[in-house]
Amino acid sequence: MEKDEVMAVLLTYDVFARHTELKEALLAKGYQSQWSHNGFPLILPYSAVWCKGTDPPTAVMELRAICKTLGISLLRCVAVEFSSSFGIEGEPY
Repeated sequence: MEKDEVMAVLLTYDVFARHTELKEALLAKGYQSQWSHNGFPLILPYSAVWCKGTDPPTAVMELRAICKTLGISLLRCVAVEFSSSFGIEGEPY
């Protein structure tokens, strides 16, 4: 990741169980859980990922398909496009 990379879609979701399995499937699909800013990692909250080169409807469809394949009940999700960010550096989970 480049430190000034522009993010396309932020996807956040809630599930009751199997968080790790879902997160691993999203990462395998090309979503990411952090980026660098000024040389520091900005780590998203656990149930959030981002992906460049997609759009919100596609992100939600991909999340729903992964949940269906894995048999995970998706409680809610939101996908938004954005091009700038500000945050607090996090510790890896």
